[in-house]
Amino acid sequence: MNYSKDGITVAAMLDTRRTKPNEKYPVKIRVTYRRDRRYYPTGKDLTPEEWEMLGATKARALVAVRKDIESSYQG
Repeated sequence: MNYSKDGITVAAMLDTRRTKPNEKYPVKIRVTYRRDRRYYPTGKDLTPEEWEMLGATKARALVAVRKDIESSYQG
């Protein structure tokens, strides 16, 4: 899930640096402009297995998460 326009790159990423109490990792939006990176939380938490399946799954719960993440940076 990457988006790029006019030198600005926006990408969703799984922040595996620290785990949450529910054994999941937070999903963040990384915005890069002129080599300066900023990370913004989405409020969604996923396991690494769910993150790998996110792009191609048809499970309703994960499809809803994917749409929420995409709408957070495509709007």
